[in-house]
Amino acid sequence: MNNKKSLAIGLLLVLSTIICININPVSAQRETIDSIDYYYSGTDLFLNISVTHIYPGAQGYNPLSFVDHVEIDLDGDIQTLGDVVTVNTADYQSLHFSVQYNMGEVTGTPTVYARAIGNVLTGEWFGPVVVPEFPLIHLLPILMVTSIAILLIKSKITAKVQK
Repeated sequence: MNNKKSLAIGLLLVLSTIICININPVSAQRETIDSIDYYYSGTDLFLNISVTHIYPGAQGYNPLSFVDHVEIDLDGDIQTLGDVVTVNTADYQSLHFSVQYNMGEVTGTPTVYARAIGNVLTGEWFGPVVVPEFPLIHLLPILMVTSIAILLIKSKITAKVQK
């Protein structure tokens, strides 16, 4: 009699697991980093991380379909970019958004990885993306304009002094 109860409980657990997986297939949900792009603003380097969240066949609220934050790995230093999504992602079939991160002035060529983190599920790491340091070619126009301005000011001062 004890073996029959154990068998019944075991079968009930197996069936409930199968039903839960069919109702809410975890493998169908994805928090994916699509790309990591970078651009300079002044001397600061900004990362633009594109994220896609897909939950096919979402029916109402599902706590597993919420992207909470993005983690970035900068040469082994993992940082969290929190609260990236402020909407309920369960209402969408597919959701695309971008997260920006200011790395400041970069020296060397750091390697960047990123992944999207849900409140339960964790996406795969995307990368590596090697980010170049601030190129000096961006300083060339600034130096040229400054040099021309200094030469013009100097010539005007010299012309006034000679009179």
